[in-house]
Amino acid sequence: MSLIKKISKLFKKEDLNNKNNEEELFNFDMLFVDKIEQLPKESYFPISQYQAFKIAEQNENLKSDYFRNADKYISYLDFTDCKVELLQLNDKQYWLIKITDGEVSSIYTDEFGNSTFTDGTFGEEPLKKLQCLVDVNTGEYIYYPEK
Repeated sequence: MSLIKKISKLFKKEDLNNKNNEEELFNFDMLFVDKIEQLPKESYFPISQYQAFKIAEQNENLKSDYFRNADKYISYLDFTDCKVELLQLNDKQYWLIKITDGEVSSIYTDEFGNSTFTDGTFGEEPLKKLQCLVDVNTGEYIYYPEK
């Protein structure tokens, strides 16, 4: 969850009515925890979940594939949270990496040459394009968008 989302939850009335949520929301140490750094760095396999994310995050991998498949010009991408699952396909095992949160900046240019710069987070449709596989043994990267 992004820092802005966590801070906004602090001010929602319905969250403050629940004592358990109140204690969780006011744990300021958790506001700055990097979700990616919490991925397991040790693994039974040669490639850990953390290493697989780092492979996916490289500019020439998931970011480039998303850029090629996006319907707008992307100027900046940052992945802040993901799900990593073990998947078996064709007698091989992979880490399936699904980006669940992040930040994106885009540039739109209209027919008159006016440019608009936007910053935000990923919506539901773009997140479907932000998936990949990383071989648990070799680290081979495969783009794997949700169809």
